Amino acid sequence: MFARTPIGKLLAFSGAQLGHPVYLSSVDVAELQKWTFSDLPHDARKISRRALAPGPQPDASAFRLITLPPIVLGTRQSLSTTRAKGGKDLVYLHLFEEIEWAVIAGHGTIAALAGGNHGTSHISVEFHTHCDSAQLAQLADTNQGSPAVRSHAKRSVLDDRGEWMAVTRQTIDLVAIFTGRVDMTKTALSNRSRNLFTFSAIHQANQQLLADYKQQSVEDRVAIAVQFWNTVAANMPDWQAAYAEKILPADYRSEFVCAHGIALAGLARLGRSLLAEFPKTWPGKLKKLRTINWHRSNTNTWEGRAMIAGRLSKASTCVVLTGNVLKQTLGVPLSDHEIEVEAALRSQK
Repeated sequence: MFARTPIGKLLAFSGAQLGHPVYLSSVDVAELQKWTFSDLPHDARKISRRALAPGPQPDASAFRLITLPPIVLGTRQSLSTTRAKGGKDLVYLHLFEEIEWAVIAGHGTIAALAGGNHGTSHISVEFHTHCDSAQLAQLADTNQGSPAVRSHAKRSVLDDRGEWMAVTRQTIDLVAIFTGRVDMTKTALSNRSRNLFTFSAIHQANQQLLADYKQQSVEDRVAIAVQFWNTVAANMPDWQAAYAEKILPADYRSEFVCAHGIALAGLARLGRSLLAEFPKTWPGKLKKLRTINWHRSNTNTWEGRAMIAGRLSKASTCVVLTGNVLKQTLGVPLSDHEIEVEAALRSQK
């Protein structure tokens, strides 16, 4: 089961579990009902509705508080936060509608609230961010709940993981600039590494690029990804120079934004929009990538987008803003959310 949230921010307590960030928030039910949930397990839906079926209004003197279990969500992406007054662990968590969350637990609570709030004003929600596939599976395995729901959650995470892993592996094998130049285990490259990309960065980029094609077969998704990345590579002279070893790996990574995962993430956002808006003519539009100055010294373009105070950042806002500048260069319309993020950047300058 998956969830999407509207753009907004929530007050939350921040911490860490299983090596990744976690945020605990109390969400107003009226706001929660604006979220989009899909693929609700039938068993969880049936059990919850039976348990919370409307009955006679209780006598106030006999009132008992019934607590619905929390909703637990996980994502591979990072989220931006800003510190809130009231304690060192209290933050505002910034939500974006493009982020898809795996629902780890709380299926019954979601089903129970589908038709009304049943007198409930707030629900506890745990947000687990920057999780890898193993961590998501571990969360599904260890979270409390009914065995049926827990098994479904873990199976969904593992099934999804297997298909996407296959897509990325085949993409790497079939895209010339990836083949033989991808570190399959590390999430960051050393300055001396001959590799140009990490499996992790390509994997996350593919999931963004192909987000509208989840229901298609692995083979179909691979075909789209291979065509896209080969076309991108043909229009990225800096990638080509690094691949041909015309520039030292250490210099490449220190001097170019396109040497890092933030570039792949931004290109994937661009690609998703191109595939949707220009399904037949998108390859030609990628030629304008040649006009982009990817040097980190080009602060007029990259500061506040791919870089914060000169340091590269893959925070969700930075990914959106990096994708925005690519879309604007290629003449691709921004979404309402992207326009809002762009306006927020301008207001800070």
